[in-house]
Amino acid sequence: MIEIMEADKILVLYSGGSDSTLAAAIAARKAKTVYLITYKRFGFFSPDLVSHNMHALEHKFPEVRFVSEIIDIESEYRDVAYSNHLGDLRKYGLITQSVCGLCKVAMHWRTIKECMKKGVHLVYDGAVESTNIFPAQNKRIMLDGLSGLYREHGITYENPVYDMDTQRMLFKEGIIPSDKYKGTSKDIQPVCSQQLLFTRFVDYYLAKHSFSEYEERVGEYYREKLDYVRGRLGDD
Repeated sequence: MIEIMEADKILVLYSGGSDSTLAAAIAARKAKTVYLITYKRFGFFSPDLVSHNMHALEHKFPEVRFVSEIIDIESEYRDVAYSNHLGDLRKYGLITQSVCGLCKVAMHWRTIKECMKKGVHLVYDGAVESTNIFPAQNKRIMLDGLSGLYREHGITYENPVYDMDTQRMLFKEGIIPSDKYKGTSKDIQPVCSQQLLFTRFVDYYLAKHSFSEYEERVGEYYREKLDYVRGRLGDD
């Protein structure tokens, strides 16, 4: 069983998939109100599909108030991606095409603003180590830096499922019908068409560099992006 602790409210970055749903389930055992925040922008399809597993959470935890919101972050994404675009291209080249990481930076920027608006001081994210090829799922590239950025604004940022078998845990909790769930037709969540661009970038980069070199260089790029967000938050 997942440990039960009391809290007031937790915000979960919620895609509706297995990892973020388990993060939301853990939040539901700790908080009276759980904000399930889903982001959308150009290239995202069917963000409303998050309601599928949200209903399963509501059934499992009827005493918890789940608040679902779908928020457009196109303006934050464009700001993050293009604020120093020519300089970034000269310095980092193809790394600027790691769009999944840029999108997550925009999400976290908006999440901090949402926390400040809602009075939330604890954020859960469904990052998992098994997908640490993605910048926002990698401690060395982005996660450690994100923790510091949130902390500067009085918010604790956690990845409660990082080392977990999320499918097995959700199945044990009775939230999904099988422990072989990811990638099946029952794993219902929004789709991003731009993951293909990120996949092409990764394939090309790792054909020429080690994974450690990938982490180091991509991490440098995202530290600069987080610093940019840090400055923009200071302007708000």
